[in-house]
Amino acid sequence: MVDRIEIKEISQQLQSNPKINKDSNKTFLDMLKGYLMKVDMNQHKADKAIEDFLAGKKSIQQVMLTVEKADISFRLFMKIRNKLIEAYQEIMRMQV
Repeated sequence: MVDRIEIKEISQQLQSNPKINKDSNKTFLDMLKGYLMKVDMNQHKADKAIEDFLAGKKSIQQVMLTVEKADISFRLFMKIRNKLIEAYQEIMRMQV
């Protein structure tokens, strides 16, 4: 099965930093939340497709396409997350 992401936990982590200026980063935060919701929705669709396959309602091709779409969107989100963490770590290493 496809691992699920807890949207509430990640959005709370993004909003918990008091140093972030909410007005200047609002669009980026909204974009991140929106993409995270799409990833979660794809994962739910993949789970539903698997259930439908087991019930005999969908073909294996439809299920595989849905599961692969969810997997690709999840891997892309993880790459974005890793790049953000790398950028943050690079900034933290800079000497003032």
